[in-house]
Amino acid sequence: MKINIKIPTSKGRIAQPQRTDLILLCPSAYQTDSIYKYDYEEYKRLLMHEMVHMFHEHLSVDMENIARWFSEGLAVYLSEQYKYEDEFNKFVIDGIANNKIPKISDIIDDVMLSYDWGWTLVKYINDTYGFDEVLNIMRNCGSSDVIGFIKEDKVEFEENWRAWLFNLSIKFK
Repeated sequence: MKINIKIPTSKGRIAQPQRTDLILLCPSAYQTDSIYKYDYEEYKRLLMHEMVHMFHEHLSVDMENIARWFSEGLAVYLSEQYKYEDEFNKFVIDGIANNKIPKISDIIDDVMLSYDWGWTLVKYINDTYGFDEVLNIMRNCGSSDVIGFIKEDKVEFEENWRAWLFNLSIKFK
């Protein structure tokens, strides 16, 4: 089988799901072709992260329209990257400590904030509404308005999420 993939222009791209295939940068190529240093445990979490995207795409009614923060947040949350990798928890730890938590509208508009903070929103939904609701969103939400999909008032949702963040007791390491 021939895989038709463009060579990534960014050394930050080390994995790319394509339909039912997962294209990965070979660990032996990290030193010359990646900004990352190969770490076996991180690599396992990366695989899980990308497989979450693949399962989500398979289950979703309209993956193209789902909010990026939910998609990336789901992958970071279920792969548990937020527990072990500073790339996914440093901004949250610092933001909570310095009371500099972005607005959800900022997370929606900024790709990097989707990775940094999206997992906290998914974890909040899981902790508040249960994992069945996370699965319901995965399967049935075909829009970027995830909060509206769960029939929650957006202002109240954001206030409750912020309060939850300050009470968050996650062991990161």
